[in-house]
Amino acid sequence: MEDRKIEITYNSLVTLTDEQFQSINEEIFMDSLARLDPELWLIKSYLLRYKLNPAIIPPYIEQLARVDQGSGWGKIVTEVREHRAVFCEGTDSRKLDLEITDMVE
Repeated sequence: MEDRKIEITYNSLVTLTDEQFQSINEEIFMDSLARLDPELWLIKSYLLRYKLNPAIIPPYIEQLARVDQGSGWGKIVTEVREHRAVFCEGTDSRKLDLEITDMVE
């Protein structure tokens, strides 16, 4: 087998701007994430697409778990004021499914 030498010179190196370097790294990260954990990739994709703060996610998860561990019925409400999430509240509810008026005569 023939030994081949690869010579790299200063002129052959590509110079990247910080923005290009960041973009390439993000692309590699997202590709890896898509392969390793498609569900997490989907969440990250939405956060990037809509430019949302990822710190908003944990309160939702916490409130969702509280409702689920309670009665299993409820809602999660987030109040937004002036483009800021002010609070995230989970309300555990009791399912009734009852007529309001008594129809017995």
